[in-house]
Amino acid sequence: MSSADLKEFLCVRFNQDGGCYACGTSSGFIIFNSDPVREKQRLDWKDGGIGIIEMLFRCSHLALVGGGVLPKYPRNKVIIWDGVKQGELFEMEFSSEVRNVKLRKDKIVVILESLIKVFTFDLNPMEQERIETMYNPTGICALCAAERSPILAFPGAQTGTVGLSCIESGMPPEYISAHDNQICCLALSATGDLLATASVKGTLVRIFNTHYKTQVDECRRGTHPAVIYSITFNTPGTLLCATSNRGTIHLFKLNVDNARNRSNSLVKKLNPNKSFVKIENKSGLPFHCAFSTSDDRSLIAVSLSGDYNRFHVQEDGKWRRDFTENLFRPSDVLMSFPMLNA
Repeated sequence: MSSADLKEFLCVRFNQDGGCYACGTSSGFIIFNSDPVREKQRLDWKDGGIGIIEMLFRCSHLALVGGGVLPKYPRNKVIIWDGVKQGELFEMEFSSEVRNVKLRKDKIVVILESLIKVFTFDLNPMEQERIETMYNPTGICALCAAERSPILAFPGAQTGTVGLSCIESGMPPEYISAHDNQICCLALSATGDLLATASVKGTLVRIFNTHYKTQVDECRRGTHPAVIYSITFNTPGTLLCATSNRGTIHLFKLNVDNARNRSNSLVKKLNPNKSFVKIENKSGLPFHCAFSTSDDRSLIAVSLSGDYNRFHVQEDGKWRRDFTENLFRPSDVLMSFPMLNA
């Protein structure tokens, strides 16, 4: 195999409902259906890579940012790609490097190192809002895609705080003191009612009610520090999945009654919620997970090496691996393992 055949996989991201996932590579991108798994689209360029790729459900529009040793586009640009016409719809240029992009049907959210900009999603995007954040080099951010819940979550300016903004309200963000250490990962439930947070310590995942800004549950991943790579809710918001560099996938049952309670006094009296499922990943590679859209008792786990696994989880915590395969072609060789964004 010649060096020209080697590809570096730069990112793996599921779409908003977990039904598809996209991989940015050093020469383009690949899109897969999640369950059943199958390749839907592949684009290989000879002149550059994609470091960030964001889908919008199963819409043909993608947000792309250049990445890798030879980026396809400057890192300070966001390209909105039309998958039907196989071409650029429009581009957005910024004064600094783009760290992340999130999409809703009506909004484009661009995360810079210490600033978030919110735009309308149309052929002539207009800036509607800008939010100052702490230094955020990995672009940590979560955006609810539900039509009636335009909620944006991001690291606050103070260590361990999380900002919540209703991006159509015109009101300033509200802040939650979530952890003692810096925020590492954020996730919002499908309805936007629940927020999950993890810090760089990686031992606890805390759950907050976004309406009352109160903690409603706490999940213990472990006692030893870890890097949390992904946090994902199932669609009803009753289960939570967390993956880390410890080579494990933890699944938690959430206390839905607590989530509807304004007060966090009950949570303070409870011991942290322990996972009822712990799946070991023998390869030790980081996995990014989503719940299957056909069965929320099935987990889809994908690594940057191209390993695809589907696990089925029973009520008693027993699990089985239903399917496993490396889906990338022989010429697609993983060269590095960068941290996944939430």
